[in-house]
Amino acid sequence: MKAGGFKVWEGAMDLTQYLLLHEPELQQQLAPPKSDAVPFAGVNVLELGCGHGLPGLFMLSREVLTELTGPNVLANWDAWLLRGSVAPHAKTAPVRLFSGDWGSLADLLRDGGRQGSYDLILTAETIYNLESVPSLLNCIKTALRTGGIALVAAKVYYFGVGGSTQAFRKAVAADGDLKMTQTLAVEGGQASIQREIMVVTRV
Repeated sequence: MKAGGFKVWEGAMDLTQYLLLHEPELQQQLAPPKSDAVPFAGVNVLELGCGHGLPGLFMLSREVLTELTGPNVLANWDAWLLRGSVAPHAKTAPVRLFSGDWGSLADLLRDGGRQGSYDLILTAETIYNLESVPSLLNCIKTALRTGGIALVAAKVYYFGVGGSTQAFRKAVAADGDLKMTQTLAVEGGQASIQREIMVVTRV
């Protein structure tokens, strides 16, 4: 999917597909639903670097999205509410947009009293640069609550920049505060490079 010449990375689409296919298990683990509850109601989600925000928007609206980008999210939010195409729980869900590097975001979350307050962290295509992985892990550690899940979607290897899922797994293992609980191979798509979704939790 492309919009305005900018690419929606495969990892963001992989995460969205994963959320759709694994909704019951994720719902049960993060916030067991009441019989009449809207899926994922009350689950605090932090999306880190998913490009156009497709996975986070899926969690809010649960509809097919064609116009993506930060300004479009804000510009279309009221229109989505007015035409009733947003899930009922999303009408009152607080939505915040941040920009900056992972280190400054971790500081912002700490300073704002949001440390350890997110049930689900979604991040796609953010491990391509090995130098940014420690800051990304610090941001995940800062934001993720005990019992929460971080889903990391990535290509197995990023040519020319050195990042890889193997290097990320090693960084998680060396960190000591986080652990990799599952790695899932992603099938299909147009990319010729293999992709994975990694499930990260607190130790």
